[in-house]
Amino acid sequence: MSITTIARQVEEATHAMKPKALPPSLPPVIGFTPEMLPDELRDYVLDVARRLQCPPEYCAVVALVLLASLVGHKVRMRPKQYDDWEITVILWAVLVGGHSAMKTPAIKTIRFPIDVIEVDALKRHEASIAEYKEDSELAEIAKAAAKKKAKGQEEKGDMDGAKKTLQSVAAPREPGSTERFILNDSTVEKAGELMNENDHHLTILRDELSGLLAKMQQEEHSGERAFYLEAYNGDSCFTYDRIGRGTVAIEHCALNIVGGIQPSKLAPLVQSASKGSVNDGLVQRFQLAVWPDPVRGWEWIDRTPDPRAKERFAQTFSGYTASTLALMKMATHRPGGSRRKLRSCLSSGSQKSISSAGLTPSHLSWPSIC
Repeated sequence: MSITTIARQVEEATHAMKPKALPPSLPPVIGFTPEMLPDELRDYVLDVARRLQCPPEYCAVVALVLLASLVGHKVRMRPKQYDDWEITVILWAVLVGGHSAMKTPAIKTIRFPIDVIEVDALKRHEASIAEYKEDSELAEIAKAAAKKKAKGQEEKGDMDGAKKTLQSVAAPREPGSTERFILNDSTVEKAGELMNENDHHLTILRDELSGLLAKMQQEEHSGERAFYLEAYNGDSCFTYDRIGRGTVAIEHCALNIVGGIQPSKLAPLVQSASKGSVNDGLVQRFQLAVWPDPVRGWEWIDRTPDPRAKERFAQTFSGYTASTLALMKMATHRPGGSRRKLRSCLSSGSQKSISSAGLTPSHLSWPSIC
């Protein structure tokens, strides 16, 4: 057979072979349904997702984490009807997505009620400081007058009356520190002091969580990693001793966390956890980890936010105390239907986990709606 014939046959065989499409490297994502969210949050979350053209999962988990921080340890859940096992509401969320996935705009837009609450708290604190200064000046005037009166009483031999006169002038109460809700960059020691100063839980909010998580991977920051692991419990006491700060005992060591991360940054963290090299449960604590499919079919959307949905969303945050207490009272006196559903979920093994084979895009550990 000639070389020409062989070359022709090879060429014909090459044209006859049709390339096969490669299988998708990422499995499909479990769908997010609006009914997963409470009515008070749903409309605004969907409105923001539509206007930003970002996955609604991003907006949803940010709203849940920030709302959970306001509930704090004032309300707890008892999954069992008779057992005294209690759970403090602590949520860790991570928004997984590539560049331009609209993670940061989603966080910025959804957090506005907390920003308003924090600004109002700062204004009240500044007003209390101004009032304290005025009260202090008046107290000094009253103290001088009391001293003069007490001196006259002392000269007349009325020692008891002089003491009562001096004691009648009370020093004004110093204002406490301003309420804090959001932490961006804080040492664990300072975070512990802020926990003691606030009756709610603090939330670490970062556009990119990769820096924080990478820092906790380092051996020299193992103490901070242990602190965060403890803060996930929400109701644990934590005491640290430092030469400069002395002894600080935290009654309720609790932190919520929410932020974004890129898949390439998250993959090594998950792999180290699944292979056991750093398997202390830190990554697994991000129970609201979402990696949705990107939004397809971008279009130009320019409209005002839904005013009613936005107002209802904001009022949910500002009026959280009464609403959550009323809701939990109803749940406490309700027959054990919810507990039966939880028991069924746990026994059927429906809790989602991260595959040891690597990352998959899905509601990585979205709580099962049972």
